Amino acid sequence: MLLGYGRVLRGGQAGMKKVGIADEEGQNVWLSDQTAQVRTWFATRCALRALPGLGPSFDSTFDDFALVSFRAVLIAATVSTCKPRELEKLGGPALASAATIANFVADSKSDDTPGPRRTAAWAARNAAFDAHSAISGHTTGPGAVQASNAASHVARMAAGADTAEAAVALIRQAASADIVDPATWPTLWPDGKMPIGLSGLWNDMKISMQAAPEKWAFWLEWYRAILDGNPLDWALTQRIALDLTEEQWDAGPQIVARRIREIQRTFYTSIGPQLVQTESGKWGFERDANIPAEPLGYAIDSVRLALNAATLSGTQNGFSEDAAEYALIISACDRHSDHPSLVATTFWNACMSLQRNIGDVYPEDASLIALRNQLYVSVGEICEQDDLVRDRVAKLAALETRRYPTKTEKAELATLPVELREDLTFEALEAIEEAVDVIRSTEKPARFWRARLVNWVTTLGRGIERGQKAEKKAMWLLKLGKQIAGWFFDED
Repeated sequence: MLLGYGRVLRGGQAGMKKVGIADEEGQNVWLSDQTAQVRTWFATRCALRALPGLGPSFDSTFDDFALVSFRAVLIAATVSTCKPRELEKLGGPALASAATIANFVADSKSDDTPGPRRTAAWAARNAAFDAHSAISGHTTGPGAVQASNAASHVARMAAGADTAEAAVALIRQAASADIVDPATWPTLWPDGKMPIGLSGLWNDMKISMQAAPEKWAFWLEWYRAILDGNPLDWALTQRIALDLTEEQWDAGPQIVARRIREIQRTFYTSIGPQLVQTESGKWGFERDANIPAEPLGYAIDSVRLALNAATLSGTQNGFSEDAAEYALIISACDRHSDHPSLVATTFWNACMSLQRNIGDVYPEDASLIALRNQLYVSVGEICEQDDLVRDRVAKLAALETRRYPTKTEKAELATLPVELREDLTFEALEAIEEAVDVIRSTEKPARFWRARLVNWVTTLGRGIERGQKAEKKAMWLLKLGKQIAGWFFDED
């Protein structure tokens, strides 16, 4: 037994309950009362505490151990946080990651005494094992116990003889803090206290990963966010778990990193209906959020009235049908009224543009202020109807402009509708033509238009590539998508 660790202690003052793990038996009792997803979550938290045992990249095995370990823990974390109806989709990746790392660790055995690196990888494997048990509907899974034992063993090996017990005590304290509030994601270590020795391994690993950002930038960001108790969006984590293929995982950390950057670009620019392949083989829009006609129509009509009032006052406020905000609002009201998330994100972009320009480009005019306020209210009313719309507005709000389109990019974008004509439905082609026209004709096109185009180009490039046809077109689209993603992301 690697750790005596788990008797659940309860007591304290009247009316108060103190929960703690003291030995393995009690830990097992607690785990036996939990759902499969909670057991997976507990195993994942334990495995994450063990990961610094992977250590620095002082030999060629680091890349292999680190990648399969991060993959296994990422998938386990996704299983423990996703909605039950999404579990089935994760069955293949969870099983593959558990099997891959189990085989890898088994093949790497050079002696009977596992070191920190192999033990940390084993902890990750056991988290993935529990993830697969949760997906398969098994009532029990030993992964959580073994992952917690492995975390303690890594801490013992990393610490000196005089500090080993203190290191294990901190592991026990962290696990005890977890079971007070199951399935939450606070800081990985209470009060930020990582055990002595383990913190040294973490610093060494961090330095190694920082020296090779082309391989490890995402994983470093992902792990740091979990350490700090502020994990990256779980929907993004799920996308990575589902979208990366076995072939890509097997190609090594640099190929995986490139694919993850592409998934991130698509995820953070998904501010409207996504392009999906239809039964005809062409690409068209998915069904948007389902919002009742009354609140959506009221929001649009209210903005339209405020827009008319502001435009009628154009001689006083300088606002006219040539204004960028006018074009945005009219596009939403007249062309995209059946896509609530497009309406909401367009209104939000117009609202923010007016916020910047009133008092600068435009005077402090009452009708323009009223239009800005109505846009804000209408966005709020639409977002109240659907979480998907709220999420897309939040993504648009979070995007930061790094640069604007260059003349060369605008010239290349002009060919986009022509090249894609045979691949798109009429509605999708019309939307891409509109976005291209606005971006090419505007010095500083709104984030709304730029984000949509980055998302669509990246989605089409990957989709056409998966279809194993028009390889030249797919490569061109992927290259173009990466290039224009520089409007928002650092692509160096």
